Amino acid sequence: MVLLKADGRKSSEAASIVKVCEQTVNKWLKRYKKDGLQGLETKPGQGRTPILDIEEDAEVVRLTVKKHRQKLALAQVELERSLGKKFSNKTFRRFLRNCVVGISESENVPLVRKSKKSMTIR
Repeated sequence: MVLLKADGRKSSEAASIVKVCEQTVNKWLKRYKKDGLQGLETKPGQGRTPILDIEEDAEVVRLTVKKHRQKLALAQVELERSLGKKFSNKTFRRFLRNCVVGISESENVPLVRKSKKSMTIR
């Protein structure tokens, strides 16, 4: 958007090309003029806070999935009760998909991908 505006295009043209509204183009341009490229970065705290957090909930999820490894629906119900959080089946499966990379042959325990803090659950 910023480059299109720098090319001399109108905000309405840039908006049409990148398929956003004209107001969005102008907001991005204003942020760029004020703070340069750093102004275009997503600020911390933007977006919805995750319902399930890897650092807070991973151990409980691991133990519950281990207990109900054949019935994830039962694991979800138990987790909702024990964590005091309501979440959809889709959210639960997304959390598992993003965190679990395999099953340990010896323990039948989900292994968690290494995150930014190199956390592995076994």
